[in-house]
Amino acid sequence: MNRTARIATTATLMVSLLAGCSTIRNPGETIAHLPAAPTPIALPGDHYWFDDGHIERVQRIPADGVHWRMGNGEVKQVTDVDYTIPPYEWETPEGLARQTVASSAPSLWPVAAEKSVRHQAQLAINGNGTTSNYPQTWRCDVGDSERLSLPAGPFDTHVITCERRSDSGYHGHTQTWYHAPDLGHWVRKLDRTQGTWRINKQRDLVSYRQVPRWLGLLGASKHEAQLQQSLETLPTGAAADLTTPSPTDPSRIFKTRLSVERTYVTQRKTICRDTQLQDAEEMTYAATFCRLENEWVLSRLQTP
Repeated sequence: MNRTARIATTATLMVSLLAGCSTIRNPGETIAHLPAAPTPIALPGDHYWFDDGHIERVQRIPADGVHWRMGNGEVKQVTDVDYTIPPYEWETPEGLARQTVASSAPSLWPVAAEKSVRHQAQLAINGNGTTSNYPQTWRCDVGDSERLSLPAGPFDTHVITCERRSDSGYHGHTQTWYHAPDLGHWVRKLDRTQGTWRINKQRDLVSYRQVPRWLGLLGASKHEAQLQQSLETLPTGAAADLTTPSPTDPSRIFKTRLSVERTYVTQRKTICRDTQLQDAEEMTYAATFCRLENEWVLSRLQTP
């Protein structure tokens, strides 16, 4: 398989990092329709850990979108804050893909039962000095509300299903997101394809860390800069207390304690640091950060 074909496969299967099951594990309970939920908020430092070991972490949010590091940190993705919109860009060790997206009005958000939207995407895959273009049409619909009991806790959710089909109807891709208004993020995702490449996968939330929303983008970006600097300079065996005041209310301070327990170089010549990360009065995480492309990315996470 040549590089262009590998990248095309990556684009088709960009969310298929691991194979999954064929039926829904631990199905939810249908409940009365939830009130409308506002547009999700993402902040640098937010991370979500799922039952297959997959991690998604917000690294930064410049003008072009939300920049995520996924999996072991080697997968990069740029998205809208509305995660149901097809990603603007993603990159794996296999290559890079970009797409432009035009969405129908009004927006799906605030999300509520029976709302729908269409996304017209133009996918461009770069490889071997050429660019291949693939038009895609997605339709997203808000269905029932369900109550889920997950490792991360109980959540009442809006069920949002996005689907695209090829002109022949043979190839298709369906993504179902269970959006939890209390979290402002999805807590379960079903990912299914039909056609040449078959995926049937489910991800359930195990744990998460969200930077306090009162920090806002400015405060969260400052907190992330402190974390990055500490990971870069803190000696092994040392700890640092990171303090970030609210940009609008200096009396509110977000405190995080970072302890570096081990520093090592992997077989792939990557520098990694095993740490303990604890926000004030919150759970302590055993987190491994590795230095990739001049920034520290979360590559492994567990709760003691």
